[in-house]
Amino acid sequence: AQLRAGSTSVSLVLGDVLTVATDCSPCPSEGFDYIDCSNVADYLSVSSVLQACAPLLSAAPHARVRLESMTQYRLARSAGHAKTFAQDTTGLSPAVLATLLRLHFVGACE
Repeated sequence: AQLRAGSTSVSLVLGDVLTVATDCSPCPSEGFDYIDCSNVADYLSVSSVLQACAPLLSAAPHARVRLESMTQYRLARSAGHAKTFAQDTTGLSPAVLATLLRLHFVGACE
């Protein structure tokens, strides 16, 4: 809606995702619509990144956390498990992640 109206705001928050998630003083009270974690999951666990970011998301249905993990993706792809990436890396089914963290996986590259 804001983009259609010709306005939007961008918050660049410096720091690692876990520090920002635990002390998010610059976070808007309504949460973020988009959080890009790049490849932080290569250095932390995928589940840590998801657990840290989930509470920071807005309640909007378009809100997203984007993360990538080249190390985990290569392992999953070589084992033929690219489609089960979420469960393989977190140990939780997509249904459990949806219940615990309000996260739904909407896409992945193969």
